[in-house]
Amino acid sequence: MEFYHLQTLVIVAEEKSITRAAKRLHTTPPSVSTHIKALETEFNVQLFERLPGGMKITDKGKILVEKAQATLLAVQDFVNHAVRLQEELMGTIRLGANATAAFLKLPALIHRLKDTSPGITLSLSMSNTGKIISQLKEQTLDVGFVFVNEGDADLNRRFICAAELVVAAPKAWESEISQASWQEIAERPWIYADKYCPFQQIADDLFRERGVEYNRHLLSEDDAMKCDLVAAAIGLSLIEKSEAEQAVKNGKICIWKTDKIYCDLYIAWLTRRSEDPLIKALVANLLQIWEPAQ
Repeated sequence: MEFYHLQTLVIVAEEKSITRAAKRLHTTPPSVSTHIKALETEFNVQLFERLPGGMKITDKGKILVEKAQATLLAVQDFVNHAVRLQEELMGTIRLGANATAAFLKLPALIHRLKDTSPGITLSLSMSNTGKIISQLKEQTLDVGFVFVNEGDADLNRRFICAAELVVAAPKAWESEISQASWQEIAERPWIYADKYCPFQQIADDLFRERGVEYNRHLLSEDDAMKCDLVAAAIGLSLIEKSEAEQAVKNGKICIWKTDKIYCDLYIAWLTRRSEDPLIKALVANLLQIWEPAQ
């Protein structure tokens, strides 16, 4: 049996005529008859009754036509998939994350990549903005989420959103600081960073604008650890709002009420790698996810 025999079987069943089937198949009626006869001989089954008015399919013929149709659809699906693979991107792309997966919409990104670019494998790395920028330049990361206040000629970046920050404090301090001034808040121990950290720059500016020196108590370069340190009553810290609110729900911290504080969130990649197909695909998917927020 040849593949084209199945196609002939289906077309004859649809047209109920050897002549009309031959026209659709761009061949001759004798060729169509030969294909049908070959199938009947090979499987020892009568597929059609030859009548003066045309071809009447038998009950057994109907069963085999259904199977033939399913086979033809499966083959076409195989061909379509093979064609898509010729254009489909394949490879691993390394993404640096500087906040919680929920805030950065990483689950949505993973689902979207599965649908739009199944050949791309995503490798996630949790870090902070300073380290992510360094890793982008070292090419140990391909794309990264960064909180930045200044441009960098080595990096291309696209704005994602203005992330809200809050002053997070230990839950045990809640009643003591509820009416506290900036001066009183400054006297409390603070968790800080000494390397490039946009949140640290913002904290410095907030106190500088008020002419207040604040108590830098504990150095921590790990953004992910800051919330746990606050919960352990080590000190206060600026934390991304959604992360802090989750800790509030869990009864671990409280939020000191003040004017709203924002820090711009971007996605960034090396300028010289802007034409990298994997980077372009990931950035495009990220922007689609974040588009309503922009």
